Amino acid sequence: MTTIKDLESLLQGLPRTMVHPTKEPHVYTLKRARKDRRETSDSPRRRFIAQLRTHLPAGLLWLNELQEDVAASLGDPVGKSGDTGFWSVPDDPPFDRLLDHLHVGAWALFFYAAAPEPTPDVPSPLLTESGDVTALLEKTQASAAILSWYDDVEWLVAFRP
Repeated sequence: MTTIKDLESLLQGLPRTMVHPTKEPHVYTLKRARKDRRETSDSPRRRFIAQLRTHLPAGLLWLNELQEDVAASLGDPVGKSGDTGFWSVPDDPPFDRLLDHLHVGAWALFFYAAAPEPTPDVPSPLLTESGDVTALLEKTQASAAILSWYDDVEWLVAFRP
């Protein structure tokens, strides 16, 4: 079984300048340089997601109305609330290709050891302050989450003990 210590140890593989603990336990900000507008599959944050998915392979992707084109490519959501929804994280097309389309931000990934049953309620709006993320993880029963807002430069990463 994967522990929170296992998950938080994945952050040690990132450059120190990227990882910033918040005031909340188990919640971190990951920052990338603005000049790196598009990330490649070997970028540190992409490697982090790939490693996280080896521990927590099931996931839900939260999107809002700014990501209509991405949402349309994923088909019907597994849950919806207003202009937001949850989609199962696909393995095909490759997950990396999906991440290529999320470069504008306004998304969140929730990670699970197995697909949640039933699908949790879709948060709308998605609260993105570090103090709100712990409650969000509890509400969705996710083991980890990554939240990206409107420019995809900063990610809020949280783990649920």
